Amino acid sequence: MKTLEDILNVLGSKKPFLKEIKIYDDGTREPFTKSGGKAYSKLTDILYAIGDLTEMSNEIAEIVEILDDIASGYDY
Repeated sequence: MKTLEDILNVLGSKKPFLKEIKIYDDGTREPFTKSGGKAYSKLTDILYAIGDLTEMSNEIAEIVEILDDIASGYDY
């Protein structure tokens, strides 16, 4: 696995990303298809569970924030 898309594929989404990111009036972005959103939710649940087990919740929160930026099309 090399990309976020690869990970979301493994978590059950064959097409995780929309062709074009939806940008709403309030500035929020929606990059995921329905199945992509479900897979991304599974991924964040897994990451937060790891954070709880390892007492690294702050680091995990930073990782999830970076993944959010990547998914939303922000340059990182």
